[in-house]
Amino acid sequence: MTSREPPPFATFMGVVFTHTSKDVVRAELTVQPDFNNRNGVMHGGAIMAYELRDQLRAEDTITVITKDPKYHFVPSNPWVAVGWRQREDITIDLAPTMAK
Repeated sequence: MTSREPPPFATFMGVVFTHTSKDVVRAELTVQPDFNNRNGVMHGGAIMAYELRDQLRAEDTITVITKDPKYHFVPSNPWVAVGWRQREDITIDLAPTMAK
């Protein structure tokens, strides 16, 4: 792989790099039904962004685009359904968490 070739996984996922320079990389990923789980949901971006931030330089920026400013941990939904947890127990406000 040369420095101009996208990483293999990015190619597999259909990531299109719209701008690359020494200091900036911008890319687009079209949401596709193939990426959804069996319930028709595509998720994982917030967790990926949270984990990725420790891998980047201080001057790097990660942008998370979401339709909801709150994140809830999907695997915990059954706990809410049976009364073991309240929705507030498995939900966080993304803005302060991602600002760190």
